[in-house]
Amino acid sequence: MLKLIRNILGPIVFLFLTFVVFFFVCTQPFGKNTIRRGVRIYRALGWMFNIRMKVLNKDPQPNDQPAVYICNHQDDADMVVWSYMWPENTTVIGKKELLYIPIFGVAYWIAGGIFIDRADKKKAWQVIEQMADKINSLNRSIIVFPEGTRNNGKGLLPFKKGAFSAAIQAGVPIIPIAVSSCNLVDRSQLTPNTVLIEHMEPVSTEGLTQDDAANLAKHCHKIMEEKIAELDEKVLSHEEERLGYMDKARELFHL
Repeated sequence: MLKLIRNILGPIVFLFLTFVVFFFVCTQPFGKNTIRRGVRIYRALGWMFNIRMKVLNKDPQPNDQPAVYICNHQDDADMVVWSYMWPENTTVIGKKELLYIPIFGVAYWIAGGIFIDRADKKKAWQVIEQMADKINSLNRSIIVFPEGTRNNGKGLLPFKKGAFSAAIQAGVPIIPIAVSSCNLVDRSQLTPNTVLIEHMEPVSTEGLTQDDAANLAKHCHKIMEEKIAELDEKVLSHEEERLGYMDKARELFHL
């Protein structure tokens, strides 16, 4: 019943919060931290997805030194995840279809998001150049979800190499951000489930050329996949421990 209530209310609350975000970003159009401040509003969705976020460490990259951040892309719960992990002075890359989502698409653009046409490889390369140019000319980081789409609990999908080409061209490091699997969350429970976020060590692009982009993507995929598995194990261990304490409490009070 609780899961049904969350599933019904979730889209309604999301739409309302998107209106709030839209009006907020209009007051700070194209600012360097507009997206970071705007997405924080989506923390209010935490109850709908029954998740409690825990960020395990700080961003290793100084705010005045740009980078290309990469993160796994899971499902609708990502809106809550992003509200806790969005780096400072960072804009985002997304598919152009986002522009056609009512309100959200316009808010995305006003906040400084960059759109990419994945169907046109020539335009895609132009966007890679645009990404590198924005990194250097604005001294601003970008965040990319290199799977290209939500994996919906299917595990980390293969990475597209656009983000890695942009990082090499701009001469900035890759900062992977690993998030534990949201599909481990049970939305029918009253008590929230923990989702873990960990910033990984920077991966240097120094001395690399565009010929190295594919191998760089594979390397980052490997280390992120290992880290996500490690975080998932922590979540499962914590859940088993919590259930154990609950069983002991029931025995103590003869429930």
